[in-house]
Amino acid sequence: FRFSFYDAATGESRSWARPNWWFRSKSRPTTMDWHRVEYDVHAGTGDAIRCFLGLRNHPDEVKSRLMWKDFSIREIGFQTPIVRKGAPFVVADAETGRIYRPGKDYEEPALPDELLFGRGAMKTFRIPAGSAIREGRRLLLSGYEPICEWGVQFSTCLNHPGLGEYFAKSAARVQKAFAPKKWFFSMDEYRCGCRCELCRRDSRTVGRQLSDVVNRMREAVRRVSPDAEVYMWPDMFDPEINARAGYYQLPSTAAGSWERLPKDIIMANWGTRPRNSYRFFSQRGFRTQCATYYDEDGSFKGSRQMLDAASKAPNCTGWTYTPWGHHRDLLENFVDLANAYRPVTQVGD
Repeated sequence: FRFSFYDAATGESRSWARPNWWFRSKSRPTTMDWHRVEYDVHAGTGDAIRCFLGLRNHPDEVKSRLMWKDFSIREIGFQTPIVRKGAPFVVADAETGRIYRPGKDYEEPALPDELLFGRGAMKTFRIPAGSAIREGRRLLLSGYEPICEWGVQFSTCLNHPGLGEYFAKSAARVQKAFAPKKWFFSMDEYRCGCRCELCRRDSRTVGRQLSDVVNRMREAVRRVSPDAEVYMWPDMFDPEINARAGYYQLPSTAAGSWERLPKDIIMANWGTRPRNSYRFFSQRGFRTQCATYYDEDGSFKGSRQMLDAASKAPNCTGWTYTPWGHHRDLLENFVDLANAYRPVTQVGD
């Protein structure tokens, strides 16, 4: 389905709504004229969709007013069907139920090049000469479409048969190009995977599948760099954050994802608000890292709290300067602050 509306704003705000991009944006201008916003959503197997329109105001920003008009919703059908093992694309006759043959009666659609940016769409698929599909026949299409969150996020299929080979080749290429002593697994915010036929036939929960995939990734790195240190975002393995039931569009719980993780992975606790993450992971034999800053002003109010919590954690290895964008202007100030809490002799490689 496609939601569409027009919005306008007064005041200074960070709004979640942007044209064609449901993504964190920079501050809006003080006054913004009416413009059209569109957002595509998958109903999946559900029978209802909840839509929220609102503003995200930073405590230090001026409050804002956002206005909407001409709100609509309409069914749009396939946009970017994916065709692979576990994700079949089926074309049937709407009246007789006849299933047409791919390659003979129709050519399977290919994903558009722009899919990575959430902008692509399937317009047509070709019916070759000699096809059993006759002019004027009404067709029904069935298939799988990758769900896009925040305008740019697609979740990898954890059961894809080519995943192991991909991990091995990627690790070998990174090792050849950089030979890094430290690796980082970006396993955060896994919001909408495990929904194809391969995953639905798997009796494991999403949490178990996530931990098994991390083990495969760790083994791929170990084969090319046995002594490398591996860091990872921990939110999908932390029950206080995302390792739980009901997280976005996951079909089963992510709880328990931490139970089978390799203990030599260092959990990079992120944010500007201390949680119980340091204690949770240290009690289970993991080392941690303090990843903070996130574009705060020079007072580092939240980062100070994170660094204070990290300085009291028994297995915290150090800190990471973590901006949202390419902000380096406060790096030296942050280093001075962080070293005051917990001196670090080696700042990354």
